[in-house]
Amino acid sequence: MAFTLNPSDKTFIELQTGKYLWWDNLKKNKNISIQIRKKNKIDVYYNGGAILGELVYDDQKKAFSARIHPKYIPLKNDNEYMSLTLNNNGVKIANSFEPMGFSNFESDKLKLIMARVKKYYDSESEKAIQYDFATRDSCIIDAEFQFDKLRIDLVRLDVVSKKIVFIEIKTIYDSRLFSDPEDDPKNIFHQLKKYHEFANTNKKALLDYYGKVLQIKNNLGIAKPPIKDLTLDGWQIEPRPLLAFGDCTQKWIDKNAYNIDEKIKSVAYGAYYFGDSKPSLDLIQKPGKQNRHIL
Repeated sequence: MAFTLNPSDKTFIELQTGKYLWWDNLKKNKNISIQIRKKNKIDVYYNGGAILGELVYDDQKKAFSARIHPKYIPLKNDNEYMSLTLNNNGVKIANSFEPMGFSNFESDKLKLIMARVKKYYDSESEKAIQYDFATRDSCIIDAEFQFDKLRIDLVRLDVVSKKIVFIEIKTIYDSRLFSDPEDDPKNIFHQLKKYHEFANTNKKALLDYYGKVLQIKNNLGIAKPPIKDLTLDGWQIEPRPLLAFGDCTQKWIDKNAYNIDEKIKSVAYGAYYFGDSKPSLDLIQKPGKQNRHIL
């Protein structure tokens, strides 16, 4: 299996020219997560919402194109009520609402977009926790990797063990944690088993792909220490995924962690039960740190 990605694609080369202030403003914002995608595209996220989706350069038009959901776009008259006309033909909006220009994604413009994203992904949502890990942990090389029907939340370069590890993020409210694997095909066991099988089957292709992702992130200046200027020579794929939480209480952990661990121990590297997304997701070789369960 091969994942189409070319570090010399025009999209990546053009962004390296330094001509685009909007790109520089996105790069320097610490709350923004920039991810490289298959087929030489880029997604830009805040808090789980895509500010730019499928960013790509059109060499004929000499311009970039991307997508954004309308719900994230601020309006110039955002604080005004809509005027309606109602008659026997129905209801119509009488006034027009104009989108606010993004200019070059300056800080004040980005704040307005971020505020709208937060309406849909609050800080306790799985998406928000996932992307909080991604922006805090500079070893995260990818978020929401997709292949066919498989979607992996986070991919991390573990510098100490020289392994690429796949991570599933969950909140304590996910019913798939508690259902019986024999009755529920979407149970956490089956989900992590798919990660495990995918990683085992595609080790060589995944190593090649993430070597290119890292090269592109270094070329674009968005890789940070300790993975900045790193190469993946001698690295391996860790086939067992890691399960991680960012909203646990100790009381919940004491009540539920053992049963979850028992369900996933045959397919998972471990389960990290954190109260927020500040701790590192680094692999450890044996239990020792509180609530990092190695299986």
